[in-house]
Amino acid sequence: MGKETKISWTSTVHPDGTVTPGATWNPWMGCTKVTPECANCYAERDMLRYGKDPHKVVRAKDATFYAPLSWKEPKRIFVCSWSDFFHEAVFTQDVLDAWEVMRQASQHTYIILTKRPQWIEDKLPFDWVGGWPNVWFLISAGTNESLVRFWPILRDIPGLAVKGISMAPLLENLNWRPGCSGIPDWVVVEGESGQNRRLMVSTWATYVQKVCARWSIPFFFKGHIGNVHTSENEQLGGRVYHEFPRVAQQ
Repeated sequence: MGKETKISWTSTVHPDGTVTPGATWNPWMGCTKVTPECANCYAERDMLRYGKDPHKVVRAKDATFYAPLSWKEPKRIFVCSWSDFFHEAVFTQDVLDAWEVMRQASQHTYIILTKRPQWIEDKLPFDWVGGWPNVWFLISAGTNESLVRFWPILRDIPGLAVKGISMAPLLENLNWRPGCSGIPDWVVVEGESGQNRRLMVSTWATYVQKVCARWSIPFFFKGHIGNVHTSENEQLGGRVYHEFPRVAQQ
């Protein structure tokens, strides 16, 4: 957790082939489970390994909270990899302080995944009008139930530069029709991690990729098994899909 991470969708590949690793940033830690996808939560597992209470939401120490201000080279940053940025237990002042960090360290791109999209509008900065192009929002939905529950909320929030869907872990074959439910800016797919991981059938991911291709939606396949960084694991149908939202190329 910190300045560099192996999470593939945070990395930046430059035209000359060099790679800038992304980062994770946890201004607070701890969460509570809200969907079946949470059952084998990697954050809970990791926090227990480090001797932390995964169910108690606490603000990080200042060195961590303000870390992005000291990272001068632009990075893609996964925000709250050990929590949910929009968790109802987070104090309003902490949220405002985190937005101020993002405002000041605007050279970075911040990727926020949430299972609580109903709180997004209430927790945006007071001067959000027009949005910030360097802040991307994704709902986490690996089942049909979560997709139907969360995506329409995110879809209908105005002023967000990127609205995406993280289907990680993907736990079933999704009955997904973007033409009817709205077209996201980005889709990420991955299988579950850990010893108790539930199987992701490759055809489920292939279906999502084909839907994305049909609707010209950037598709990022992280891997069949979460947290496994091999070329074989990251291939779907014999190729690697590492596509990003078009705003990233502007």
